[in-house]
Amino acid sequence: MKQYCAALLLAAGVSASAIDWRLSSLEVEGIRIANPKNQVAIPNNADRFDLRDLTGRGMRTGGRVTLFFGERGSPQIRLMLAPLSLSGVGQLSGPVSFNGTNFAGGVDTRGRYQFNSYRVSYVQKWGGYFSAGGTLKIRDAYIELEQGATRARKTDLGLVPLFYLAAEVPLTERLSFNADLDASWAPQGRAIDLGARLHYAVDRKTELFAGVRMLEGGADVDAVYNFAQFNSWTLGVRLRF
Repeated sequence: MKQYCAALLLAAGVSASAIDWRLSSLEVEGIRIANPKNQVAIPNNADRFDLRDLTGRGMRTGGRVTLFFGERGSPQIRLMLAPLSLSGVGQLSGPVSFNGTNFAGGVDTRGRYQFNSYRVSYVQKWGGYFSAGGTLKIRDAYIELEQGATRARKTDLGLVPLFYLAAEVPLTERLSFNADLDASWAPQGRAIDLGARLHYAVDRKTELFAGVRMLEGGADVDAVYNFAQFNSWTLGVRLRF
């Protein structure tokens, strides 16, 4: 998996001089997020708990921004900003040891969860409607518990290689189906970001879209166990330049 992404990103470096670096499109989307899973144990052999007992189970609002550089049909560079953060107050179902600090059950406790994702991708057109490439993701994440004067935080800042696939299939003169996937997997964990949308072309430069997205993954290593899933409804606009 890592060798595949490295080869694609090497190709990006070789082809960079051939890319037209002008901004070709901008996507801005608002999302409504559900969190059906968020299991945590830090370290892995510590107490496992459901972070949603603290951050809540209701829908949240978020967003993301995506920019493409380079002409359509030619190699492109994609930049994405995808922030994600949750915070809430609840009660742990029992005593929890988290990152070396003990927290009592049945006491008001604030939980904070951040998983900001910043990505750069090299994208190559493949066939009439499909694209493929590689992504480097900066993962800026932390989990924090706070109970009175007691606080503990586990941070995770790292670089993750992903493969990228996308499809854009016209359905009518104005309507098209779009899908995209950033993903990676290994024995220690996985990352999946899968979206599907319908686009409506208002004119040659403006498209409105609506769809769904699933973000799922986590790590199972000595230092941390955390697997989470986020399901989203998304509404947005794409501007072509």
